[in-house]
Amino acid sequence: MSPVSVDGVGVADVDRGNNRGFRDSLTSNLMVIDENSGSPTEPTDGSEDDAPVEQESEDDAELEKKAEAPEADEDPAAKAKEYEDMVAQLQAENEKLRNRVEKFKRKISEAERRRLEMEEEHARAVSEATAAAAAAATAAAEAQAINRSASERPAQVAPAPASAEAGPTTNGTGVAAKDHPDYLKYFKLLTMGLPAEQVKMKMQAAGVDPSMLDDPDAIIGGTAPSTESTSVSPAAGGILVKDDEQYAKFFKLLKMGMPSEQIKLKMSASGLNPDLLDTPDAPMPGSSSAGAPATASIQVITVKEDPAYEKFFKLVKMGMPPEQVKMKMSAADLNADLLDTPDAPSPNQKAAAAGGASNGLLAGLPPPTEAVKVDPSALKASSASKLSKAAPKKPEEPQLPKKETVKPNVELRPLFWTRVPVNVVSSTVWMKLNDSHAELDVDEMEWMFRKNPVEAAKKMDEKKKEAEKVPAQPKEVLLFDPKRQQNVSIAIARFKMSSEDIKNAIYALDGQKLGSEVLNVLISISPTLEEIDMLKNYDGDVKLLGNVEKFFLDLLTIPRYTQRIKCFRYKLQFENRILETQAQLDTLVAATDQVTESDKFRRVLEHILAIGNYLNGSTPRGGAYGFKLDTLMKLHTLKSVDPRVTLMHFLLRQLEEKAPDVITFAGEVPHIVEAKRLSLDQLRADLSSYNTELAMLKGQVGASKNDHIEGDKFYEVMTPFAKDAEEVLEELGRDFNGLETSYQELVSSFGEDPRKVGPMEFFSILDEFVTEFKKAYRQNQTKEYQAIYEEAAAARAAAEAEKAEQLKREAEERQRQEEERQQNSATYAEIMSIITAWAGKHSPGNEDTVIGQYKDISRSFGMDEITADEFCDHVRQCVGSKCASKIIPNSAKLLSDEAKQNALLEALARFKEQVKKEKESKKQQRNSLVSPPSEGRERAGSSSAGRRRNKVVVPLPIKDIEPVVGEEAQLLHKSILESVLAAFGGDTKKMKSFTSHTRKYGNEQITAHEFYQYLMDSFDPDFVGRLVPDLARLLQDSEKRHALIRALCESAPGWAKFAGL
Repeated sequence: MSPVSVDGVGVADVDRGNNRGFRDSLTSNLMVIDENSGSPTEPTDGSEDDAPVEQESEDDAELEKKAEAPEADEDPAAKAKEYEDMVAQLQAENEKLRNRVEKFKRKISEAERRRLEMEEEHARAVSEATAAAAAAATAAAEAQAINRSASERPAQVAPAPASAEAGPTTNGTGVAAKDHPDYLKYFKLLTMGLPAEQVKMKMQAAGVDPSMLDDPDAIIGGTAPSTESTSVSPAAGGILVKDDEQYAKFFKLLKMGMPSEQIKLKMSASGLNPDLLDTPDAPMPGSSSAGAPATASIQVITVKEDPAYEKFFKLVKMGMPPEQVKMKMSAADLNADLLDTPDAPSPNQKAAAAGGASNGLLAGLPPPTEAVKVDPSALKASSASKLSKAAPKKPEEPQLPKKETVKPNVELRPLFWTRVPVNVVSSTVWMKLNDSHAELDVDEMEWMFRKNPVEAAKKMDEKKKEAEKVPAQPKEVLLFDPKRQQNVSIAIARFKMSSEDIKNAIYALDGQKLGSEVLNVLISISPTLEEIDMLKNYDGDVKLLGNVEKFFLDLLTIPRYTQRIKCFRYKLQFENRILETQAQLDTLVAATDQVTESDKFRRVLEHILAIGNYLNGSTPRGGAYGFKLDTLMKLHTLKSVDPRVTLMHFLLRQLEEKAPDVITFAGEVPHIVEAKRLSLDQLRADLSSYNTELAMLKGQVGASKNDHIEGDKFYEVMTPFAKDAEEVLEELGRDFNGLETSYQELVSSFGEDPRKVGPMEFFSILDEFVTEFKKAYRQNQTKEYQAIYEEAAAARAAAEAEKAEQLKREAEERQRQEEERQQNSATYAEIMSIITAWAGKHSPGNEDTVIGQYKDISRSFGMDEITADEFCDHVRQCVGSKCASKIIPNSAKLLSDEAKQNALLEALARFKEQVKKEKESKKQQRNSLVSPPSEGRERAGSSSAGRRRNKVVVPLPIKDIEPVVGEEAQLLHKSILESVLAAFGGDTKKMKSFTSHTRKYGNEQITAHEFYQYLMDSFDPDFVGRLVPDLARLLQDSEKRHALIRALCESAPGWAKFAGL
């Protein structure tokens, strides 16, 4: 019945493994690719993966028959080849099994090594404890010698009272451990069904030797008094260091976690002795008094009596959950575990008697006058048991008298409540309450809560009359509420057995009568503590009780009834539960080993890593050394340009072409399908549950040793079962530890955190990947996907050809653009040289300014701020007509916009025509003089002085005014606009009209006389006289300048006398 262990692996197991491996190699290899099979997921012999074991055995039998009696028509060479293949497969399986056995042997040797180390460590600890005990005995002898020598000297202190010197003594024969007052309550807990481990933990927390629980008949005490019964050495009588007001705050800092070095620095800064931080229980130097008593008895303070812990036990009594109380204790920097051990010595009390004596010596007090006597038999007990004797005995719960019931005069509606058990009343608030103090209006209560309001009085009268006539019949007593009665009655009816039969079956541990289902029902309906309390406190006639109450009363005669049936169920279910757990362990071990040893799977991961790094090459995710395993579930979701083809299909296609042997990797990991449903946490919880129930069983076995009930086989049957179960669980625990280590190593090898990725998640990822891997492989073999790949290859070839043609066209275009760029560069350089030459001739030193003006004009034209005609005019104004006729054609060549280029060429034609007309007009007006003055002017001249009357008026030639260019021209232009705007008084409409007439004159749309007449109509004549010369300086065309100045001079001849004209 024990689970499969490594030590049990023998030849038969290897043979079974060989047969299984042979059958798996023929039928279960999911990814075998045979030339006769069309899909890697189909077994070569056509059998199904999930075929039952019986069918497999039949197939094996048929194979053996065929091997023994080959048919005549088969080819012997083919048959020999087949046998050779079988032998090779068997050898491979045997090799795998041998490797696994070697691995198990290594694990066993490692476990054995650890066991030996633990034994050595245990032996070393025992030897150290023995040495410590010997040293203690030597110290005791030395103390006796010192005491004897001290007794010879005159006593320096008063002798201690006799009551303080002598303690309780034994009767000379000692007391058995189970009857000793310090251990009695723990044996009671054991008999109540509490697991032995928990009882030992309580004993250890209370400072009692837990080993005594295993030997209840051990004798404690002897003829000599124990060490605790002797007088205690004189105490210092002063204040302890930790209780001193000046030092207490520093010990609080130490409890809060502050480093001791830092605290000592604070103590030194405060002028205190920092060395006292290391001796908190030593008396304060100088605090001892001469009048202190020589001896003092030790008073042990329990946890619940300690003022620091007392309030928390009050909270528990008030009904606050223990978990919440423990949280409050932790927040107050107290040990929360002490809430479970209220009778244990408080950690805040002074040291024990031996410690007190030592402190007295250290404090400089005289040693005790009487030597300490040591009981030799007491040396065998541990130090914990010695300390336990100093603790006071826990007061027993007072036995409460039975409370009388108050019977109402009429039948009332009952209040269904849950009574507080009698054994816990003393520790609750109900102990301080007495319902007899409450004043009630009984009559009103009976009237308001009577069962039948209408016929209550009639029924009472009828009952009285019947009671007078018919003798009273006993009434059935029901202690439980109706719902509970109904549920238990239904369960009892299903048993079809009496309570006596059930009790006998429980004593006999009869699994035929009481199966697991019956035990489960018995456990589910077992009475609660309150119900047990009600049944035990019932002192009426048992015959009057209901069937449910009688059923429970009969079963409760079984000692520790509930614990017994739980142990019985544990035994019945143990084998099936262990086998199920062992099977789960084997599955996880197999799946872990298969993934660990699969080289083909790792090669698949290599291909995926290469594909992913290439896909992510242009992103920060590229250049990865590895990837998380959840990436495997994303391969079939990443679609290509054809949504039917995913990255998984591409991976399979690459593996078929580059590494076809790794496609069969799924055959190396067949157990991942089952492993994905299992959990290490659940297995750990199951093992913990098994051990907890085993601890309960062992406690019940120890408790039932002294039951001595006729027909009771519990101790006889459960004792060997508990031993066997313990061995089985130890072996199972070792297997689980090995599995946990192997799984953690496997998961860590993939870069995952074993604490976050459990077997269910890990193997589910692998199983889904294998499923999609197979699906993609099958689809790749279909005609549909073959056609997809052929179309994709053809489309790729066409795309590559088109791409090559596109690259050729792009190269030609780049060559053309380069030639055009070079040509444009030459054209632009020619423009710059023309402008530079003109500026050097007409405006030396302002070459960069003129070039900047040209660039601004070109930029304005390129941004459609000016028209082509305006561009030609601006260039003409900048560099003159002759230079502009050379620049404008080259500027047109630099334009990439064909429409603009054509518009500029058309404007250039108009510009040349206009320049041609101006030249012809200029030829006609060249060397012309100003026209003679009018007759009125001659008459005015004749009326002048006589010396001028006979003179002839000769027309004066007009001298040219130098135009301004560059920055000077800009400043002059800005000054003209500001003065004109001021003359208009800020009128924008008049300003627009002025700008329009100025542009028209510049474009030769109006004559100089028309423009001058507009100025005279718009401004004051004096302002016009100042404005016209400034406007003339802005005109680069000399003909326009002369025409404007001529118009000014003709209207005002006096201007001819001014300089510059």
